[in-house]
Order: sequence, then structure tokens, then C-alpha cells
Amino acid sequence: MATIKTPLYMAAHNGELEIVRELIVAGADVNKIGDSSNGWLPIMVAVRQRHTDIVKLLIAANADVNCVSKDGNSVLMAATYAGRLEIVKILLAAGANPNA
Repeated sequence: MATIKTPLYMAAHNGELEIVRELIVAGADVNKIGDSSNGWLPIMVAVRQRHTDIVKLLIAANADVNCVSKDGNSVLMAATYAGRLEIVKILLAAGANPNA
């Protein structure tokens, strides 16, 4: 099966803040799986790629801060793995479950 990636996912991956903003304004679903191979949502890839401003924008658009990938890793785990204390704090303040 071919991997399918959404435009929002790709923009979040590439750090394209203005494209992410425009896609959200146009109605892109911030909680739709963005990469069919791993089940990641756009917020997960933004965290892993260390795009703090995109993480904030996605949270403001109601991204699920407790989403989990196909392999069982939460977005908070992704932030921890990436060593991004600032993003960990942002996720916790937005309601991410520290026990997930």
C-alpha cells in the first residue's frame, strides 16, 4: 500500500507556517491522520521536526494533544524524544496527559 500524506502534514513537516495557517483557514482537519504509514497527525510531525510555532498554531486550531501514533507513542512522547522542553511545556499547558 502506498503511503498517503496530507498537505497539512507536509506543510507541518517542512516548517511552512504560513501554508499551515492557510490550510487551517481553508478548513483542513488538524486531527486527520497526515501520514498513513505511521498514523501521525500534523501536530506529531511538527513536534518531531521541532517547529514550535506550528505546534502552537495547531493547538490553537484544536489539534489533539493526546493523539497516539500507530506504534502507541503519544505526541508528548514525541516531544520528549525530540528533547524539546519548550514544546513539552506547551503540550502540558494545552492538556496533554503526562501519564500517556
